[in-house]
Amino acid sequence: MERSTDKLFIYFACLALLAMRALGDAGAADVAAATAAAHGGMLGIGATDVVVALAAVSAAALNEALPTRTRPLAPIALGVIAIFSPTGFLFLPLACYDAARELHRVDWLRACIAVPAVALAAALPLHGTGFAESFLVAACSALAVLLSMRTNRMLARQETLYRTRDDMMHRAQQLLHENRSLEARLAALDEQPARQPQRTQNEPPSRPATFACLTDREFEVARLIADGFDNREIAAAAYMSEGTVRNHISSILMKLRLKNRTQIAIAYWRG
Repeated sequence: MERSTDKLFIYFACLALLAMRALGDAGAADVAAATAAAHGGMLGIGATDVVVALAAVSAAALNEALPTRTRPLAPIALGVIAIFSPTGFLFLPLACYDAARELHRVDWLRACIAVPAVALAAALPLHGTGFAESFLVAACSALAVLLSMRTNRMLARQETLYRTRDDMMHRAQQLLHENRSLEARLAALDEQPARQPQRTQNEPPSRPATFACLTDREFEVARLIADGFDNREIAAAAYMSEGTVRNHISSILMKLRLKNRTQIAIAYWRG
């Protein structure tokens, strides 16, 4: 909708340029004849002018219908018309608007943005247009480029907002689904009777009954012995000196009535 509004505004500006040329061709000294032509002869606008105007509006409309890969063909066609037709030169702002739309492209079709500038430079000597008319066409072309860039930014921002909204809605639905699944799992757990955790075959109890007579530090040393640690590694893991480790081992052997550290490990894993 935004692009259609912009193009309609630019098209009417081009028609105004065409009407100004027709009035200028009528002659400054023959204003009355030009006024009569306005009622009976469309201000001196000929059939060629009408055909070119229809071709320009068709190319502008075709730009909206073409796929992205072939969309630059519309401003290229308008640029060619501007080079070979004096009337087409007045509709060059439409080509500028459509060409500025392709500024974000990364392929070779991005070169179409140079077509309106080439057409403007080539049409000036070919058609012998006056300074005032050339200035108005250039000004309208610059305005068309600014409008196109503004619309590009606005539509890009809108697309980003729409994508963000859709992504947030999708994530919200995922979170809602996960929340419902979690609620169902929690409800199922609440319905189950409380059960004591079962010990696996190779996993010893947290504190075997055999080691109930040991202090916490002695039990920690016994556990590290069962894991295969030597005295130095036990001292580093339990933050104690090696002498303290040896004292704890001696105390463990005496309390459990064992002979060596191997029997400590066997007793630990047997539980």
